[in-house]
Amino acid sequence: MRALAISGARYVGFGFAQRAYAMPKNHAAIAYVKGFFQGLVPSRGIIIVTWLRAAPALAWGAGHVVGLHASHAEIVRLNRVLWADFVHKEGRPVRLERGFYPGSAFYAATPRYDLLFTCNTWTNAVLHEAGLPIGAGGVIFASTTMDDVRRLAARQATE
Repeated sequence: MRALAISGARYVGFGFAQRAYAMPKNHAAIAYVKGFFQGLVPSRGIIIVTWLRAAPALAWGAGHVVGLHASHAEIVRLNRVLWADFVHKEGRPVRLERGFYPGSAFYAATPRYDLLFTCNTWTNAVLHEAGLPIGAGGVIFASTTMDDVRRLAARQATE
């Protein structure tokens, strides 16, 4: 992931979204409505990468950030899982365009986005595949993912 880094960044965030919804060329409301309905069937996904110079809690708000402890082996697996989810060309992830935030970009993703495999499902799956004790499936809402992560953080705090 260092190959994608921007100068001075200390943290990186990853997200997954449906391409037509998250990055419409026309940012009119109709483009988002159309993208929402396209998300009901399998469609192209994107990975949103955001490099931060400040702590994530400052960028996204403390209530939206949960810190987890991960072993070196889990970090290595996490990198492998994330790297495999990028579409690659000549050994590098395919960058589509600049992202929403300063220091962010959209990249082509190998997973398809649909009603049963959303950003929340992807997040749980990535953490699970990295070896963290997070459920791998059945996630629809962001609150489910955040509840799982908060429970894990609470368990880690008592260990």
